[in-house]
Amino acid sequence: MPAELLRAFDAAKVRQLVERTIREQKSIGNLHQSLRDLGRRPLPDEAGRSQLHLFEERLGVNGFWRLVLGVGNLNHLAFILDSLHPAFRAQVLAARHALGRDDWMALARKGSVYDLARFARDSFALLPDETAARFRYAFEQTATAVAEMSTWSEVPLSPQPTTFWTPACVLLCSPQSNFLSVKQPPGR
Repeated sequence: MPAELLRAFDAAKVRQLVERTIREQKSIGNLHQSLRDLGRRPLPDEAGRSQLHLFEERLGVNGFWRLVLGVGNLNHLAFILDSLHPAFRAQVLAARHALGRDDWMALARKGSVYDLARFARDSFALLPDETAARFRYAFEQTATAVAEMSTWSEVPLSPQPTTFWTPACVLLCSPQSNFLSVKQPPGR
């Protein structure tokens, strides 16, 4: 039954749903959980495909970025990227579809230093080189301001000094820092 409901949602209906979500400023903070559930549900008569495949097809790359930019932040994006099928994730992160510098900066400004750190730690390595360069630029342009506007409770503390972020993360936010010079953080 849920697969039939998803099939009933054509691209136009999904666009309407995305626009309503943005207009009403609904949170997508738990969207990754629903995506994982869809990924565990096979599509009848379509071997190797799940309801997540169908949802991703209906949403499309443009709808994905519209939703993330409209009501998401970098923390949400990190969770969502982890929940997507690898082929769709590669498609949305490909340079021709991924955010430009200005959109990365806008997304970074929507959250706290925790969101920025979480994305840098857990999702930066997923980015193709050109997309990574755009994010790195946005990070260098926004990190200090984002860190200055964040509260201490939003500063990611790390029990291991080899991970991306430590209590001194504010110092790492300076453009002179080279902590994003490698895509794979130490210790991962």
